[in-house]
Amino acid sequence: VAPGAEPFSFDAAALAGARAVVRERTPRGPFVATPLARDRESEVALDDLVRFVERPVREFLRTGLGVTTRFDADEVDDALPLELDGLGRWGVGARLLEDVLGGVHPELAREAERRRGQLPPRALGARTLERAEQDVRSLYLDTVDLRAGEPRTLDVDVDLGDGRRLVGTVGGIHANRLVSVSFSSVRARQRIAAWVRLLALSAAHPDSSFTAHTVGRGGRAGPQRSLAGPVDHRAVDWLRALVELRDRGLTEPLPMPVRTTCAVAEAMRRQRAGDDVDLADVARRDWETSRDRAAVPGEAEDPEHVLVHGAGSSVDVLLGPPRSDELWVPVEEGAGFRTRIGQLAWRVWGPLVMGAERMGPL
Repeated sequence: VAPGAEPFSFDAAALAGARAVVRERTPRGPFVATPLARDRESEVALDDLVRFVERPVREFLRTGLGVTTRFDADEVDDALPLELDGLGRWGVGARLLEDVLGGVHPELAREAERRRGQLPPRALGARTLERAEQDVRSLYLDTVDLRAGEPRTLDVDVDLGDGRRLVGTVGGIHANRLVSVSFSSVRARQRIAAWVRLLALSAAHPDSSFTAHTVGRGGRAGPQRSLAGPVDHRAVDWLRALVELRDRGLTEPLPMPVRTTCAVAEAMRRQRAGDDVDLADVARRDWETSRDRAAVPGEAEDPEHVLVHGAGSSVDVLLGPPRSDELWVPVEEGAGFRTRIGQLAWRVWGPLVMGAERMGPL
């Protein structure tokens, strides 16, 4: 292109891209400047509510905007593995556990895993399989009492008021126990999913006294469990609050990543008890990836958060002040309530961290 001449290209998209590259940079603005307009649903599906509390921003993108985040395609590796990574070892254990809990004989489950072709060869594969079997055996035997009796599924249909209902089904119920056994550790996502289902059961069947038992792998002490419930008449109020959060979260990306908000709520409980807690530092540990915990990526690296906040976003994107219609708890009750993530965290996790849930060895 001659100096001063207007550039030309038959590829209009390429030309626009080239102009954008040389244009003066402007600071990144908010992903959504103002909440989107959206009609409230008169009927909310329980599974949709569970997906929202597990991954709020992903649900905003999927349901609120009708788009999905991009994930890197898995490369096809046709080489014989010499050692499985953490995800590969988890996959072996998760499949074994699912088969055994489903009634498959352990020998048949073991043989199926061998024939899958994903184990390392010979002694290496045998050692990987043996370690997974030890954890599966412990999870299976230690939860026999919890899983006593035939599992059943119950329908839920909860009147939330104002013409709205929460509907769905809850499975994995043994007597009055909602039981979930996983090869994973018991983490925030499993805990909040079990809590929402427990609230739905308790609200739909108030004459029964349900408890939720979420069991996963622990350390040397054996499997760990989150025990929640029974829940009293407040179940409907707590459900209504979560549904209203979902309404809000489908119009804009809420700063409430599940792992970080769980840690913030637990820190706020300690703060209310008189402990000196730096909430920004607590949130930073789960949001940002640090060198000390590089094996556990921060939630800022989740694809939906990268899309909304940009790569490598700091914890500051979560710590702004609450909006005027988000002051569910007066700010005078604690420093955490002066932040938006604090109000949201307490709205979701407050009932659990204040006594509705107990964590510990099985």
